[in-house]
Amino acid sequence: MKDREQKHFDRISEKYHKASDSWKIIYEQIEKRINPLITDKVVLDVGNGGLFAYDLARPSQILVMDVSANQLSSICDTRITKIVSDAREMRTIENGSVDVIIFVMVLHHISGNSFCESIETLEGILSEARSKLRPGGHLVVAEALLSPVLFRVQKLCFQLTRSILHRFGVSMVFFCTQTILAERIAKVFEIELQEIETTDLNLKGWVDPLGGCFPGLIKIPASMHPWDFKLMIASLRLGIES
Repeated sequence: MKDREQKHFDRISEKYHKASDSWKIIYEQIEKRINPLITDKVVLDVGNGGLFAYDLARPSQILVMDVSANQLSSICDTRITKIVSDAREMRTIENGSVDVIIFVMVLHHISGNSFCESIETLEGILSEARSKLRPGGHLVVAEALLSPVLFRVQKLCFQLTRSILHRFGVSMVFFCTQTILAERIAKVFEIELQEIETTDLNLKGWVDPLGGCFPGLIKIPASMHPWDFKLMIASLRLGIES
C-alpha cells in the first residue's frame, strides 16, 4: 500500500500543488491558531506535501515527512529537514524528541485493506505520534470529516470504492466522523474528550473536492462540499512519558 501511495502522489504532485489553492483559506485559519503553539518548538509536519499551515520562522526546528519525494521537491529552505517516509514508519524520529506533531488533511489518505483495518491504522498512527512527543507536547490534526450517515455509506461501499480507486492507481481514502476521530485521539493520549480543542474550518469560493485523488478534475461551490473540516488540538499531559 505504501508503494501505491508513493507512486500516486509522485504522479500527481504538480497538479496537487495547483489544486491546493482551493483550500488555501483553511491553511490560513490553521496558521492563525497554531502559530503561537509552535513558536520556538521542534515541529514534525507529517504528510506535508510541500504545503505549510504555519509561519516557517516560528519553530526552532522543522521536520517535514511525506511518502512522496516529489511532493517535497518544492521545499528549498535549507533550515527544513525533509524525510521521505510513510506516517506508519516514523522510526527515523527519536521518541520524545518533538514538541508539536502536525497532520493537515493527511489522515484520510492513510488507510488499511478493510474498514476495520483502517480504524486500526488510524490508532497506530496516533500511537506513533504520541511516542514522538515530549511530555506536554501537542498533536495538531486538521481533517475532512463525514457525517454519521455518509460514514455508514462509506463503510458499506468500502471494498467497491477501494477497487475503483486502485483501478486508477489511486490509494484508498478513509474519512472518519468527528466522534470517531476524537475518541481515538482521547484513547491514545489518555485524555478526556472535552480536553481536545476543536475548531471549525470554513471553506469559501470554488473548491477542488478530489484534490488528493484526482486534482483538477472538478470544482464545486464550497457550500456543496459534503465534508466538514475541523481543527483538533490535543496535548500530552506533563509527567506522562511517551
